[in-house]
Amino acid sequence: MSGASSRQSKYFTIGSVSKEIGLEPHVLRYWEKEFSEIRPRRISGRRLYRAIDVAYIKLIRHLLYKEGFTISGAKKRLKELKIKTIDDIEKYLSSQSLIQNRLSENKKPDLFKTLKEIKEELLDLIEFLD
Repeated sequence: MSGASSRQSKYFTIGSVSKEIGLEPHVLRYWEKEFSEIRPRRISGRRLYRAIDVAYIKLIRHLLYKEGFTISGAKKRLKELKIKTIDDIEKYLSSQSLIQNRLSENKKPDLFKTLKEIKEELLDLIEFLD
């Protein structure tokens, strides 16, 4: 394996990261300023992300969009998590995914119960109005 192909497999352009994660490039550039954990390399004027940068971006996206943290809240949460490796990030995201799945499974019966109660109240209201 040549050095050039080895380098390509270790680094990702902002365009490829943007597509993979589903965020616009300007969001990634903004997050670089806000989160010290994201440190892309600059090679020949190009911004190149390492795998750990991509993992942090996924984690930050999760904290902001799924858990509802603000930027300052996400910064605090990152410090609390004391993440050091990609495996740490993957374990956290995996555990959060399991929790979300269990919560959504538990909410379904409540939703049906609530809808049934609403239906009964509406039927009572119709009967009252007739």
